[in-house]
Amino acid sequence: MAAPVFLLVFVCSADLVWRVSSADTVKLDCPAVSYGTYGRDSRIQCWMKGSPGLNVFWMMWKRVPSEAPLPAPSLFSVRRGSGKRFESGWDRSSMEVWLLVKSVQVADGGRYACLVLTNRGYAERSVSLKVIARHSEPRVWSVPERNIEEDGEVTMFCRALGGFPRGAVRWFDQYATNWTRSARTDAREREDGRFDLTSAFRVRRVSSASPGYRCCVISGDGDKEGEAEIHLAFREPEKRVQRWSNNSIVAVIVVAGSLITGLLLLALLQRRRPRHEVYMEEEDIQNKEEGPETEEEEKTTC
Repeated sequence: MAAPVFLLVFVCSADLVWRVSSADTVKLDCPAVSYGTYGRDSRIQCWMKGSPGLNVFWMMWKRVPSEAPLPAPSLFSVRRGSGKRFESGWDRSSMEVWLLVKSVQVADGGRYACLVLTNRGYAERSVSLKVIARHSEPRVWSVPERNIEEDGEVTMFCRALGGFPRGAVRWFDQYATNWTRSARTDAREREDGRFDLTSAFRVRRVSSASPGYRCCVISGDGDKEGEAEIHLAFREPEKRVQRWSNNSIVAVIVVAGSLITGLLLLALLQRRRPRHEVYMEEEDIQNKEEGPETEEEEKTTC
């Protein structure tokens, strides 16, 4: 019973298209590419253009190059679990026809064709749905992580997850020098089609004078999605033992103090020398100059 009904509908539709094809025509204005974000709802839109009084009799969306028509002319449904992820419709006031894709997945990307049958004719256009999934914020770390030796070897890692299309990782030092060619990036594809990026950048001789490096994540379209910085943690130089310097200072003070004390004692002893010895020395000098006394003088003075 279903076959005769479908045939009747097809014949009537073909006859209607033939009758209106020579009259006013209708056109569909659609963007070449429509973008959908992974995990979010995306709406593909087209606009009908024609003479006033345009009315839609029949509409259908389908995947291209698949030629299989949809079960219902005004509903495009793909079941996952118990929910519908695809819906279609049109707005009479804005003359817009649309296809709603719920919770966009990587597998939903591709071309979709819209077919409309109106009282002004028949039109068909296709739109490419491009799915985009942004990578997670990059995370960086190094091996070894700390106490890095001067002129030692270090490997730095950068990881960003869940991107689509497949992106890339670029490395720069703190002077903005591009070291991407010296790095190796691996991309692991998930079951849902997204990619996890892990990049390893090895430096054979690192210097504490330039410890800063930067990891940049680039989308599949070449746009910058995120970046992360890493500062290598070098081993701190050993501190001099403070005890030795203190002992040296104490020794210098003791020696200097001893010398000063000795000089002071020597000066003090010289100042405290007995004065009668000085007087005796002066008297002897005077006697030598005057000469010996006579016997008469000695008797007189006694």
